[in-house]
Amino acid sequence: MKILFSPSKQMDNTNLVKRANDININEVNDLISFIKNVPSNEVLDVFKTNKNIYLDNQKINVYSKKAIDLYNGISFKQLTNKNNIKYENVIILSALYGYSYAFDYISKYRYDYTMLNSNKYQSLFSAKINELLKDEDMIINLASNEFTKNIKHPFMINFTFYIKTGNSLKQHSVASKKLRGQLLNYLINNKDILYFDEFSYDGYVYDEDLSTFNEFVYVKDLNYEN
Repeated sequence: MKILFSPSKQMDNTNLVKRANDININEVNDLISFIKNVPSNEVLDVFKTNKNIYLDNQKINVYSKKAIDLYNGISFKQLTNKNNIKYENVIILSALYGYSYAFDYISKYRYDYTMLNSNKYQSLFSAKINELLKDEDMIINLASNEFTKNIKHPFMINFTFYIKTGNSLKQHSVASKKLRGQLLNYLINNKDILYFDEFSYDGYVYDEDLSTFNEFVYVKDLNYEN
């Protein structure tokens, strides 16, 4: 079993240590080679960003930090006891590395998967993750759709969070990030991790009618709060 988790743009630069990344560069070399060899005249088209950010990412340095501590976005701030994570259970996806395990040392970078406007890159990325997961009995997918839309697995459990107003159901990006972090926190601190229907947070509760075998849906009903 593996748990997939999204990275964050926000990173904590404090307490970096001078040591090499734990990432096996041979395993991710095709991704890094593709990124580094994009012709300069195609940078804006492929990366949807300015050239300075692109060039900054060419400088993978020797200062690094555990991935679970380096990423510092809202989903990671929900984790209260990171030491409970089993080393290879949690996989953090990455636009640069493809993936890392929670306690792998990685360097700061500024690539965002949504920046990579390239079918070739997305094919390389998806192939790498599908190869990694092919022998797993179950995948718990707490990553966002842009990372996992091309991942194929016969038993991948997905999670969706809605706010209900009237008869309308809407997803909110910030709330979904926070809830993914809270759900990961719940999973790593509870032994009976398959009781997803027992998870609730900030008014979001499991909705049996909207859920399916491989998608668990949680709804915060504002109709009852007014």
